Amino acid sequence: MAGDESIDPQKDVLTRFETSSQILKGVLKGGTTELGVFEKLVDADMIVVVSKTLEELETLKAYTKQRWQNKLAHINRPNADTTGTAAVNTGEQAGGDLDTRFDASFNKIQLFLDEFKTLINQKVAEDVSAVHTLSTTVSILLAGIFMGMAFMVYKFQKKNEKVAEDQEIRLEKEKVRLEKMTSFADHIGQGNYEHILAVDAQEKDSLAIALTNMKEKLKKVAEEDKQRDWINVGYAKISEIIRNTGENSDTFYGNMIAFLVKYLDANQGGIFVVNTQNENDVFIELKACVAYEKKKFIQKRIEIGEGLVGRCMQEAESIYMTVLPDHYISITSGLGEANPSCLLLVPLKLGKEVFGIIEIASFNRLEKYQIDFMEKITESIASAISGVKVNERTHSLLAKAQLQAEELRAQEEEMRQNMEELAATQEEMIRKEKEYRQIIEELQPDHSRHTSI
Repeated sequence: MAGDESIDPQKDVLTRFETSSQILKGVLKGGTTELGVFEKLVDADMIVVVSKTLEELETLKAYTKQRWQNKLAHINRPNADTTGTAAVNTGEQAGGDLDTRFDASFNKIQLFLDEFKTLINQKVAEDVSAVHTLSTTVSILLAGIFMGMAFMVYKFQKKNEKVAEDQEIRLEKEKVRLEKMTSFADHIGQGNYEHILAVDAQEKDSLAIALTNMKEKLKKVAEEDKQRDWINVGYAKISEIIRNTGENSDTFYGNMIAFLVKYLDANQGGIFVVNTQNENDVFIELKACVAYEKKKFIQKRIEIGEGLVGRCMQEAESIYMTVLPDHYISITSGLGEANPSCLLLVPLKLGKEVFGIIEIASFNRLEKYQIDFMEKITESIASAISGVKVNERTHSLLAKAQLQAEELRAQEEEMRQNMEELAATQEEMIRKEKEYRQIIEELQPDHSRHTSI
């Protein structure tokens, strides 16, 4: 290194020393190096040798750096002549005190490495003896393992056959379960929400539960759609009845209650209207009914506050009952008489004014959406009744006016006839007056002649 000026100390010397140091540290502490992966040393003698080698290697690196710095100092000296430079180079090549220390340090490292090699050889010899012993033990263990494996293979084969059989049974059950779920989904898709998923309790996994929940939700949605359609059709039918009311109010009342009883799948019904023709005698009267007993409404007049109809009128609130008063109402059929299961009375209100009451009796209890429907249509029916009453009053006034006109015409005719008779009488009186005058005039000459005689 002292005589070869083409050598780069950092690249050619120090870097290699550093690599050697990293390898020795990997051997000492364990880790990955350029020579591979080492386990951490546990042998005390080896640890001492490697540690000393690392320390001496650091000393060698320091000598190398110092030698190169000295050389650079002499080369760069401004007043150095050729003779001086040659003397310096000759001194470095011959070896000075620094070279001696460098060589001594390097020799120590070689001795440490030889000692480490000897320790490794001893360790290997010990390991070889242990390997022979281990080989015999392993052979015996392997023989036992082979016998155990043969037994396990036999047991495993038997177990596999059982597992395969169980797996086949499970697959068949799963196939049947999936077929049931597929059929269930098909029924739901066709709108058959009453179909039941026929699986055992242990088969009700998350998929079965999800399908059942989906069915219930779809069933609820379908039921709500069905109810909305039912309500909308009912609105349309009632609007049609109102439009086709015509001049006959009795026909309107009859058509309305007949439709409601049939549409609600009820058994009896009646429509009551407030009679206000006489302000001093306001009462409720039955206008039309379906399937009422004759004896129940012999008297069609009901006072305000009398019975359930009068109470509904007075309170202006709906009444829905599933327990009816004794002998209030009964439904007659071919099998005899029976009390209904429910009774609904709805006031026909327009604003704050009540125009009448609708009463519905049925063997089947009415659903909430049916009751809501009845309460929502009351305003339309009340408006129609108001129109009917206006028409009735108009017709009544028109009839009264026509009657009065007829009476006036009759009176005028009578007066005309009287005037004609009076005129005829006057003419007759004038004619008779003329006759009397003529008679008088004829009699006057005779009277004068007799007087003169």
